[in-house]
Amino acid sequence: MEQCVKLYNEAKWLGNEINTMQVNNYNKVSVDNYNRQVNQHSSMINSFNENCAGKRSESAYKAAQKLNNKK
Repeated sequence: MEQCVKLYNEAKWLGNEINTMQVNNYNKVSVDNYNRQVNQHSSMINSFNENCAGKRSESAYKAAQKLNNKK
């Protein structure tokens, strides 16, 4: 379950980064970088939905608490 929490957080951070990313539509490198980030985010979300969503919220809560106590 800890992996699910980590995956969720990383996908959320990447999604936030994508939403604030400035893309130069006339620059292939810029567009390719944006598309790569979007594909990675999509893959992370799909993995989360397949492997983590629907799991018991108590398990997620305990995993989050364990991770937070490590900091």
